[in-house]
Amino acid sequence: MDYAPAELIAAGNGGLEQMHTVVLLTQAMYSAAQAHEWAVFAELETQRAGALAALFPLRLLSTAQGEEIALRMQQLLVMNQHMVELAEQERQGAELELQQLREGRQALRAYSGVRKSGHNAYGLTPE
Repeated sequence: MDYAPAELIAAGNGGLEQMHTVVLLTQAMYSAAQAHEWAVFAELETQRAGALAALFPLRLLSTAQGEEIALRMQQLLVMNQHMVELAEQERQGAELELQQLREGRQALRAYSGVRKSGHNAYGLTPE
């Protein structure tokens, strides 16, 4: 699935254009996170880091541009918080799966030990 919009190719180096690129990359990252495409997310994050680095220091031409960029940065912060929440949910899900695998492995070992020894957990031999 292609998460990076085609508009990124046409984005220039000006402050607002660069900010637009950062916003589009952030939106693409959010879409990738929602789809659990973490490899795509990481690639987009690398691209966004470069775009953010190119954005600063800003050489603003007007107050209106500064206000627009400030508004976009606030939107980015909100989207970043949502992505952090999605990543945390993914981490918790993976942690739960790992715990279930460990418990299953322990149960299998315990059951295998009973069958090999001929005794159950209470030390009794099944009849």
